[in-house]
Amino acid sequence: MGLILFLCLVYLIYINLKNKKDITYSTLLISIVFLTILVGIILSILIRPIFISRYIIPALGGLWLGFSILLDNSSINKKMYNVIIIIVLLISVVGIISFYDISSSKYSETIENQELLHDINQTDITVFNDKLSYLRYSPYISSENQFHEDIDEILNRFNGTIYVFDKFNEVNQSNTTFEKIGVINQDDVYIVKKV
Repeated sequence: MGLILFLCLVYLIYINLKNKKDITYSTLLISIVFLTILVGIILSILIRPIFISRYIIPALGGLWLGFSILLDNSSINKKMYNVIIIIVLLISVVGIISFYDISSSKYSETIENQELLHDINQTDITVFNDKLSYLRYSPYISSENQFHEDIDEILNRFNGTIYVFDKFNEVNQSNTTFEKIGVINQDDVYIVKKV
């Protein structure tokens, strides 16, 4: 569907250029989405993976405004205009259905994650190797022994049940055996339990 929308945009740009209309403003608005994606991919390759698709949501307003300006300025026949409008409506309906499916699956994941977090007792030890994970999940955990430190250091100091929230896959570097008991959200935060 995205390819069809892209082809519609290319067609509208072509028609406007053919009719010598000024499309500078509308193409700048449309290019914000593509520049956001490009910069996110480049930074993810150069630094670390940081790009999340929701980052382009603010730029979508510019995309649709630029698209509507192109459509309004183009002097195409009514039949082609209606075809483009129907394509946009179909893409919108597919997007709404897809959003609903994603929201439903995220809701069921959230319920599973809450059950997983409630399994941690007050006497258990939780270790976070990422400050963001600590800030995000520590209020939901009843454990009083929460640490934001190096995983290996904590494992050497404590015995018993230790839950490790591992965002950067440091558990694989440890000499301890772990059992993976779940994944929380899309944050690549793994919960592993010391055996």
